[in-house]
Amino acid sequence: MELRQVLMFSGGLGGGDVHGVKVAPYLSEQGYEVHLLVHSVMYRRETNTLRNHPNLHLYLINSPTTDPIGYFIYVIKTLVLSISGICRRVDVVYSPSHQLELLLPAILCKIKNPGSKMCVVVHHLIPPLKTRSTYKGGGFFERIFDLTSVVSQDIAILLLKKWAEIVLTPTFYVKRVLAEKGFCQKRIVRVGNGVDLKLIDSIPARDQFYDGVTIGLSPSKGMFDLLKVWKEVCGEAKDAKLAILASFSRWRKQALELISRLKLTNNVDLIRHVSELDKIKILKSSKIYISPCYEVGWSIPMSEAAACGLPIIAYDNQVFREIYGDNIMYVPRGDLLRLKESILFMLSNPEIREEYSRRSRSWAIRNEWKKVAKIEGEAFALIGLR
Repeated sequence: MELRQVLMFSGGLGGGDVHGVKVAPYLSEQGYEVHLLVHSVMYRRETNTLRNHPNLHLYLINSPTTDPIGYFIYVIKTLVLSISGICRRVDVVYSPSHQLELLLPAILCKIKNPGSKMCVVVHHLIPPLKTRSTYKGGGFFERIFDLTSVVSQDIAILLLKKWAEIVLTPTFYVKRVLAEKGFCQKRIVRVGNGVDLKLIDSIPARDQFYDGVTIGLSPSKGMFDLLKVWKEVCGEAKDAKLAILASFSRWRKQALELISRLKLTNNVDLIRHVSELDKIKILKSSKIYISPCYEVGWSIPMSEAAACGLPIIAYDNQVFREIYGDNIMYVPRGDLLRLKESILFMLSNPEIREEYSRRSRSWAIRNEWKKVAKIEGEAFALIGLR
């Protein structure tokens, strides 16, 4: 029987992009021939995930970085390749994001291939501007940027209603919000996200060099909250060391300035552009993972930290409650005093760390990418592709 053909985009390094790249190899084992347009930065990170799959065809799109200019180059090349006919036919057009820069090429590809179906991952929905302003701040241009993002999202949802046969979401929360916006619930499938246990378990445990670690750098990730709190932590544990892993971020300059102003240069390492292997090594060399997120779709890095057996402290929100349940330690959002106390409590109590380490690992082994891809493959039955 001839394999179904899937044309899959992969944007920058967002959660939906990672989701698509992680499930692509498993979909290629379920009766689909997957043609993946992958950003060169993503490919360098995910080489171990993507190689040696006979029904997975990679089209490497070279772009220097994932900053706005590099990402724009990627989008233009994606648009050209997607409508140039890189595979003889397309049965499924798969977009890992509902952002317009990826959604519009997907729609054009669908128009060019009559009879094809479109599958779109909605990994995270931008909250209302009033909600964002409470933790993001910023000047006039930042508010314009956020307004543009919200308007683009509203346009994207209208396009999804017309063009997408199926929408995949990581959480019931996103599914509910989409339904409230008028999207047909029968066309929304909650698939979750996962971890690559085989890769993570292949990397041996390491000596604990960092007291805390986190991934991501922006106000919505709570990084500026964390830096202020870490200053207080160092007041009681002067040698406490924090690692922040972040690829390109327009907030990097502000973060470096705050680190200098708080005199945390010797206590905070701001690390960028690490491979997947190096990321896991850093996670495994840390005592706890801290995620003071105000705005989140899932937090795949937090899942990976759980798979490494790290105890996790996070701001309390409905997304984390849905995903992680009571397997992590929660702190009220924006409560810097409680966050400091929780960090110090976890660091000074090895038995508590051990308990939450067991909870993290127990959660992770139930959430592998292979299981996610199986649900996703079954979801394709809803659009007549089984």
